[in-house]
Amino acid sequence: MRALTRSLVAIFLLACAPQPVPQTAVNVVSQWEPEIVGFETADRTNPPSVGAILFVGSSSIRMWQTLQTDFPGLPVVNRGFGGSELSDVVHFAHRIVVPYKPRVVVLYAGDNDLAAGETPAQVYADFKSFVAIVHRDLPTTRVAFIAIKPSIARVNIIDKIQQANQLIRCSTRPVSHEGNCFSRTACT
Repeated sequence: MRALTRSLVAIFLLACAPQPVPQTAVNVVSQWEPEIVGFETADRTNPPSVGAILFVGSSSIRMWQTLQTDFPGLPVVNRGFGGSELSDVVHFAHRIVVPYKPRVVVLYAGDNDLAAGETPAQVYADFKSFVAIVHRDLPTTRVAFIAIKPSIARVNIIDKIQQANQLIRCSTRPVSHEGNCFSRTACT
């Protein structure tokens, strides 16, 4: 009976253990072209307000269906696309950020990058590139970064998520200290 119980416990533990999410697809920036063209087409018929708050990034932004109601009375624009990576946002910034002349850009990206094998340093470098583009072309626009969220599906890269968040947090001026970053160490 003990052997059966041990076997069942072992099977249960194996079944519940975190499984790595396979990342077989190679990110090709051209895969997002149809979504970017869709934004540009929609903007020609219904242009967003200049000076709005622009949300940009991966599917966590794209699937934010309640953005308008979550920010009542504020002009918000959602330009999240696919399962994009931060490098994709950098690539398309001149088409989906700069033309809107937003007063604030809220950026969420980085988890897809890390899951695809990029290092926290690469994510940080892409973040710096994005901020440089925004500040070069829109010097009065502020950039807010939503920290890369922990996820059960990506528990195998949790350390990389914390490292990337830490690099970004330590290079920026936090607006709030309440829940501003999923990281475990203080900046030096």
